[in-house]
Amino acid sequence: MMIKFFRKIRQNLLKEGKTTKYFKYAIGEIVLVVIGILIALQINNWNEENANHKKQIDYLKSLKNEMESNLQNVNKEEQHILDFMKREEVLVKIMSSSKAIDSTSDKTIFKFYFDIYNDDVITNIETGAISEIISSGGLQYIKNDSIRKLIASWDTNTYLVKYQEENLKETLKEIDNLFFDEELISTRYVYSFLESFDTQKLGEPLGTNSLKPLLQSKKFESLCLLHYGKSRVMIIKTYPKYKASLNQMINLINIEIDK
Repeated sequence: MMIKFFRKIRQNLLKEGKTTKYFKYAIGEIVLVVIGILIALQINNWNEENANHKKQIDYLKSLKNEMESNLQNVNKEEQHILDFMKREEVLVKIMSSSKAIDSTSDKTIFKFYFDIYNDDVITNIETGAISEIISSGGLQYIKNDSIRKLIASWDTNTYLVKYQEENLKETLKEIDNLFFDEELISTRYVYSFLESFDTQKLGEPLGTNSLKPLLQSKKFESLCLLHYGKSRVMIIKTYPKYKASLNQMINLINIEIDK
C-alpha cells in the first residue's frame, strides 16, 4: 500500500514538473523498501535463532538425563566393588595364616568365592543421546565450547572405564578356571554347595574332598591379590575420574539451560 502511495505521488510530481520533489520521494520509496527488507531479515534471524536455541535445549536436556543415568549406574558398580573388596580383604587375610585356613570351613570358602567372584563388574553406560548429537550434526547447535569439547572426547572417557572393567574380568576368568581345576578341586564337590545341585539325582562327591587346597595355592592367592589391586584402581582412580567428567557435564548443562 505504501509503495503504491509513493508511486502515485511520483507520477503526479512528474506531471507537474517537480523533479526535485520527485527524486526525494523516489529515494524515500527506496529507503522504505530497504527498511522492509532489513526488518524481514531480522525477523527471519530471530526465528532461526529461536529454533536453534530450542534444538540446543532439547539436546542438552536429553544429554543431561543420560549423564545422570550414567552417574547412577557407575555409583551402583562402585558400591558393588566396595562390597566384594571387603570380603576379599578377609579372604586374603585368611590365606596368610595356615591356622586360619585350617579353621575355615569349605562352606565358608565356597561362600567367599560365590560372593566375590561370581559376578562381573559391568557398568551400563548409556550413549544414545551423545551418539545422536554427534551423528545428526547436533553439535553445531550447542554453543558452549566446554560442553562441545567434553562431547567430542567422551568416547575416551567411556573407553577407559570399559577397558579397566574388561581387565578385571580377565583376572576373574583366571580365578574361575582355577576354582574349577579338577587337579586341585573336584568340580562335583564344588557343585555340591549349590542349592540347585541335586545330589540325589547326580550322586555325592567321591573320596575325600576339600576346598582348603585352593586357599593354600600360591597361584590362587596371587590372582586374588591381583583382582583386589585392580578393583582398588577402579575405586581410587577410574571411577572418580569418570564421575568427575559426568558431574562436570551435568553442571555445565544446568548453567546453559538456566541462561
